[in-house]
Amino acid sequence: MGSNSNESNTKKRSLTGKQNVYEAKRSKQEDYSNINIYGHGASWFRGSIIGKGSYGSVFVANLNTESGYTSYPSIMAVKSAEVSVSGSLKKEKEVMDDIRGSPYVIKCYGDEITKGENNKMAYNLLLEYASGGTLADLIKKSHGKGC
Repeated sequence: MGSNSNESNTKKRSLTGKQNVYEAKRSKQEDYSNINIYGHGASWFRGSIIGKGSYGSVFVANLNTESGYTSYPSIMAVKSAEVSVSGSLKKEKEVMDDIRGSPYVIKCYGDEITKGENNKMAYNLLLEYASGGTLADLIKKSHGKGC
């Protein structure tokens, strides 16, 4: 299965109409590559990538029912970064611990280190999966009129 440059990029017009902008399409191969880089958890399998930032990525994760671990829900969001650049994720975990129990904040189920391909170590923050998108998405949809 070959691919050409037209398949790997989507051409979009800028709002001003003066230049063309290329938006990369995420492929199944990219998802698989990211799974290999970060690996799976002791009781969960890493699924598709649902977000990406400067230092890491967010994945859907499914509970490994064969692990016998039942404290996690069947589906979670997992934020992952290489251990060497995971400082902001560790700080996020501290904040999540401080506000634990608030009905207005997603749950944090803990953290875990995984080993991916080439023995790369990843820090993973295990979070409640919110299927409605990001807070920024919700604000945009409300046109500034509140959530």
